[in-house]
Amino acid sequence: MMYENQEAYKLKKKEFQQEEAKFKAQEQDLQKKDTQIQESLIEFSTYLDLNQKQMKKSDENIQKLQLENAEKEIEHDKKQRILKVLREKAKRIEKQRIAVQKYHDFLEEVRSNNPD
Repeated sequence: MMYENQEAYKLKKKEFQQEEAKFKAQEQDLQKKDTQIQESLIEFSTYLDLNQKQMKKSDENIQKLQLENAEKEIEHDKKQRILKVLREKAKRIEKQRIAVQKYHDFLEEVRSNNPD
């Protein structure tokens, strides 16, 4: 009876050792997976940070370009107004030139008709 108890004890002890080895192997696997997950999270976090910085830079560039476009539009409108004024002035000058030319032609005609 004692031999049977001792054998049963040894058998249980061996089963517990096998289960303990199995649990340690599972624990190591879980630790490896945990480490991999943590590394993946760090990598993903780094990716998100970089992506966030790029988005912020893009947003800043968009705002800068919108401001530049608004300034260029204002400048364009200003130059259009100046161009309009200059064209009107050119028309007035051309009218004056035509009037002066007619007067000059008239004087030349009078001069050629009166040779004094």
